[in-house]
Amino acid sequence: MKKRAVALLLCFILTVFMCSCGRYASVRVNGEKISQGIYNYFLDRAKAENADASQTEQTEIANKKLADYVAVNSEFQNRGLKLGTEEKINVSDNVDALWHAYGEYYTQNKITKQDLYKIELSNTYRQALMLSIYSADGAKPVSEDELKNYFNSHYIAFKAITGFLTTVDDNNNAVAMSDAEKQSIMSKFSKMVEDINDGSVSFDGASTYADNVTLTSNAIVIDADDKSYPKGFYEQLSSTEEGKAASFVIGDYIFTVQRFAALSEDLNLFERYRTKCLTALKGEEFAETVSEWGKAYTVA
Repeated sequence: MKKRAVALLLCFILTVFMCSCGRYASVRVNGEKISQGIYNYFLDRAKAENADASQTEQTEIANKKLADYVAVNSEFQNRGLKLGTEEKINVSDNVDALWHAYGEYYTQNKITKQDLYKIELSNTYRQALMLSIYSADGAKPVSEDELKNYFNSHYIAFKAITGFLTTVDDNNNAVAMSDAEKQSIMSKFSKMVEDINDGSVSFDGASTYADNVTLTSNAIVIDADDKSYPKGFYEQLSSTEEGKAASFVIGDYIFTVQRFAALSEDLNLFERYRTKCLTALKGEEFAETVSEWGKAYTVA
């Protein structure tokens, strides 16, 4: 009986030991153990982004991503940078959203929520490093004028009223409007433009001219790569004079838009897109810098 108890105890200890070790992959970076989940994450990304590559090539790519991850974390700490409260909250919110949407997938790949938090935190470190390096007092400063010029050249500020050239049948299926119905709504949208441009109605007020429309209550900006509006929208918008309204049809949608100066101080849109503009200007260069940092770290 005593031998059986000892054997069971040894089995229990061995099981606990194996479970605790299982949190780590047989991967080390500069001799330090890396969480199994973090390694799995980068291996999964390498496979997804390089589906046609061989297993050996995918592993090499994953190792490179892992080395860059460790390099970014080290560089952030070595430079004495700190995250603000809002940035920390954003990391937590992003992790919660990702886990809510893909938690089952991550679990299947043995990626824990803590692993995901560390990865998202590192992504925020990476952005903070880029902002620091290219800040006014950084190693490679990018001027305010350069950022604003990029923003003004690539983004368009506007408000939009969106209507639909479809209706629903008795079975609640979307069907095309009759020609008469289309002509009626197009006339209403043309009237919107006329009255907005002569100042007899506000943009928001014009949205009441037609039923079943959506309105952007505040001015927003898009660039040519934006996917939130149908193909051709950006080109139509870019041909609209600043301060003026215009109407156009794309597919089953009809729009009335009013374009604004992207750098208008009243709208204060630039600050929201400062990081995006810097990434567009210096993102590739910064990625090369991170890659150089990563060379100092050996994955084995």
